[in-house]
Amino acid sequence: MASLSSAALVTVETFAGAMGLPARASPDGSYAFRFARSGTLSITPASDDRVVMSLAWMPERRDASGPRQLLAAASHDPATGRYLHTGMAPDGSFVVAVNLDQRHLDLPTLDQWLRRLLDLRSAFG
Repeated sequence: MASLSSAALVTVETFAGAMGLPARASPDGSYAFRFARSGTLSITPASDDRVVMSLAWMPERRDASGPRQLLAAASHDPATGRYLHTGMAPDGSFVVAVNLDQRHLDLPTLDQWLRRLLDLRSAFG
């Protein structure tokens, strides 16, 4: 099972502390932070020293075009060189995610991607 590096773990714990949230690892080594209006932010260790950062939420609008628009938003972000992944969970929640190198996971990077994921959440309600 993949795990967070010591440096990535410090970043996650610092983020949680700044947000006033507990940093508790799940059995799979992931960390989840539930926000009242924004959804659930998950930070999950992956193979080859990567981490998946995702935001999941139940859409407020239930029109038929929502899922299509969400899936169409998957793209390469030329500014960061990262690919933005989008999808839907079995419960109907929308998910946006990005893969990051653990060695580059610091507080500014986590904050930058959280803001980007929250912007997408706002766009898709």
